[in-house]
Amino acid sequence: MRKMCWFLLVVLLFYSVQGLSADETKEQALRAIRSQNYEQAITICLEQLSTNPNDSDYNFMLAQAYAYSDRWPQALGILERVIDAHPENTDVLLLWSRVQSWNREYQTATLGYTKVLHMDPDNIEALMGLAETTSWAGDYARAIELYGNMLHHDPSNPEIYYRLGRVYTWSGNYAKARENFKMAAKLDPGNQEYQKAMSASHPQFRNRFEVRYQHRIESLDDQRDDYTDQSFVFLFATPGEKGTFLIKANQTRRLKERDNQFGIEFYPHLWKGSYGFFDFNLSSKALLYPKTSYVAEVYQTFWSSAELSLGYRRMNFEQNPVSIYLGSLGYYFGHFYTYLRLYYSDEQSGNSFSWSLNGRRYFTQDNYVFATVGQGSRPFDVTTIDDFFITQSRFFQAGVIWYFFRRIRLEFRIQVTNERDGPDRSAFQLSSGYRW
Repeated sequence: MRKMCWFLLVVLLFYSVQGLSADETKEQALRAIRSQNYEQAITICLEQLSTNPNDSDYNFMLAQAYAYSDRWPQALGILERVIDAHPENTDVLLLWSRVQSWNREYQTATLGYTKVLHMDPDNIEALMGLAETTSWAGDYARAIELYGNMLHHDPSNPEIYYRLGRVYTWSGNYAKARENFKMAAKLDPGNQEYQKAMSASHPQFRNRFEVRYQHRIESLDDQRDDYTDQSFVFLFATPGEKGTFLIKANQTRRLKERDNQFGIEFYPHLWKGSYGFFDFNLSSKALLYPKTSYVAEVYQTFWSSAELSLGYRRMNFEQNPVSIYLGSLGYYFGHFYTYLRLYYSDEQSGNSFSWSLNGRRYFTQDNYVFATVGQGSRPFDVTTIDDFFITQSRFFQAGVIWYFFRRIRLEFRIQVTNERDGPDRSAFQLSSGYRW
């Protein structure tokens, strides 16, 4: 009898140690996934599954490690086997749906999230996933509706406001985007991602690389040869989403002269709700362009949808240096952005004040049409000495900027300038680009 008791005690201790060891191994695999050490997690899971291939925990962790390391076919294969064995497991079905959406299989992902919601109508991950996938598929109206329904039941969830703000940004509705980012930051003021989104909800800020080529022809009605301008631009975002740089090379041909100019623009985040526009250009010949020129302008957002700017432009022409003071007042409402821009130059003679009224209609975060009217000495940005000699004019411009397949940029614009004491001008500009 005593031997039997000792035998049972040894057996019990053996299985206890084995159970403890198994729990420790699973925890080790989980820690590897949490620390993004996916190779270690895969190795642990494969070792355990070699002796017990149907273990649902290790299969699920292996699928997670494959999914998070972008090995989606392997992850989906494992998840589908687990779903066949455990069709009621919503965690597995959620991960399967998420991987399908990452793989851009939006319809399939939607079916998965819908199945989860049939089993658990209040599953917040499924609701979020369904809305996110719908927005990735480009159905912004439906995504906004889904997020709105979630807010109706959970009005204090900052993540919903944040995601809704992103959809409004993608759809080109910057006023609504800022409202929702502001609400997310208010509910969770310590979240840096919400703060960044609120500061970056402006068309100037895009985290990408882009190259552009622009060609412009301007015709005058006084028998002069056409003016031509062309430029190459390389755009890139700074690390940490601190701003955007543009490196540019410009060339102009006017009055049988040719001139080249090189420059750099920078759009940095300055402080909460504020960004800057800084521009510096240099021309070696300085026949038409100024020898050097620079712009410094600061924009400040207020009331979520309004924007005010003040700035200064200096153009150091060889014979006639010019200072121009700049300012603008803009407002976002829905898919529209309109702003009044003012120019004042400190010249001794002539009308030194001009204005322009600008309007844009956004269709997505990148695609929009625009129109501008203006009047005064120079109701447009001066680039050459010929522009500066215009003393009184009326100005109209319209165009479209559109990205096809989210990468190929095409721009078209026309411009008409009626000069009081000079020739009428009409300009046509085409631009193409590619981003990645």
